[in-house]
Amino acid sequence: MAIAVMQIGLKRFYETTKSNHKKLYDTLSKRYGITVYDFYRDTVDPNCPFDQSGKVQVYDFFKGIEKTKEEIVLKIRSDVYLTRNAIDVVCKELDNVISGESDVVYLGIDFANDYDQNHKRDSARHCAKITDFIVIAKKEKLANGARIIKSMSESVKDKSGNKTYFLILDSETIATKVSCQMYLVRKEYTEFDLLGLVPAI
Repeated sequence: MAIAVMQIGLKRFYETTKSNHKKLYDTLSKRYGITVYDFYRDTVDPNCPFDQSGKVQVYDFFKGIEKTKEEIVLKIRSDVYLTRNAIDVVCKELDNVISGESDVVYLGIDFANDYDQNHKRDSARHCAKITDFIVIAKKEKLANGARIIKSMSESVKDKSGNKTYFLILDSETIATKVSCQMYLVRKEYTEFDLLGLVPAI
């Protein structure tokens, strides 16, 4: 099955992460076949009506989906770094979406509770916040994008993507939160700097 990989959001620390992302894409290509859509931006989208981070992320998500043709999308941000374990987890969760076990999967690392977990799964419906470094979604199971964008313009401010990404769910969507060994990069690193910081892949 073909997968749309959406690179969305502001481009942050991509010199450090792009080779790591290529390893993910190479793995996905062998197993599924992918099309990578590069929607990364160097500056804020002038057409986006929001200035709160969480709403911007959901806006970018739905606008990106409008430009893809595949049935399943994988959203990735530029500053996430995946261990070998995390790449395997992404593949397992893609399999779960393809099989119908899940409709939407939110992946990342819950530093407060699950920092030592390799693959912890919970119902996203029972979580106050979700891990949104990578989001895998079956498009037909998502809420209506235009309706959600309109509702966000009428709601209170919310800076947290960990909360606003719940808005992409329809009432019947089976949603899963996954914590695994993927991290957010907060500065540019050389390959030498990365030695010993994360497991080799």
